[in-house]
Amino acid sequence: MGGIGVNVSLIIKDIPLTSVQDIQSLVMYNRNDFNPERVIGLAVELYNSNNDPNLETPLSSTNEITTTEDVYRYDFPAIDTYPAGDYSNTDSTTQIASDVLALKEVVSEFAESVNITGGLSVDTITTTGNVDISGSLSVDTITTTGNVDVGGFVLASNQPSFKVSPSITETITGTGAGIYLPYDIVIYDTTNSYNTTNYQYTIPVSGNYFFYYSCGILEATEYATSLRKNDVVIDRSIIKDVNLLTNDNDTQEGKGMAVANCAQGDIIKVTCNGTTRACTLSFSGLGVVNSFGGFLIG
Repeated sequence: MGGIGVNVSLIIKDIPLTSVQDIQSLVMYNRNDFNPERVIGLAVELYNSNNDPNLETPLSSTNEITTTEDVYRYDFPAIDTYPAGDYSNTDSTTQIASDVLALKEVVSEFAESVNITGGLSVDTITTTGNVDISGSLSVDTITTTGNVDVGGFVLASNQPSFKVSPSITETITGTGAGIYLPYDIVIYDTTNSYNTTNYQYTIPVSGNYFFYYSCGILEATEYATSLRKNDVVIDRSIIKDVNLLTNDNDTQEGKGMAVANCAQGDIIKVTCNGTTRACTLSFSGLGVVNSFGGFLIG
């Protein structure tokens, strides 16, 4: 506290709990009937005593007073919500003092960090500082221009991801344009984006995806399959030398993997290509033999 020659704090408690973002302004009146200079060196700090019982981290603070005035006004960002014509030119306990009556200071910064030891559930977080959470965080959307440092696991149960397989064993003969491979059993599909009728996956969210696919290879038959985005080949698996193939179908599999940048609405599918080429999709009651799938990686 200023004006008395020593560092002293006046702590005012039992104030109704109010979000610091909702405060429009603080108005302080200086009793000028005796020693008005006593306010020199005075500053105001706001704390949340529930989360910070030792009052170590202020949520917001003002500059020290350096001039003697009758009235001081500290505006917070929410002052924009105060009616423009409602300021008072006289002392008031119900209206904010006008610029004519009070010396105004704009308080535009809040605490740089928020420490949370329990759970937090919100719709949107907007922050220019750090958020340190030792408990759990559940949000619908996080938008950040900086880095997010996570010491544990990031669990995204709704992240776009799918895996499908065939319901029967069959041989598919290719066409010049490429025939869709009939993976028609959905093992999982977090966004319900795979169509079991036309065998294609529609990208639900723009980003980089990892895709994989597999099918069987026939003895003495050329093999060629393609992964396509909007009918454009982005990955291909091919065998043209049939002498490389044996009659041991259990050890002959065609597999492909690719990373592709996709936009929402892009169509992803696997095709067998070429009229002289073929592949086999296998179904087994013991588990998945051939599959097609992918997931968003960033």
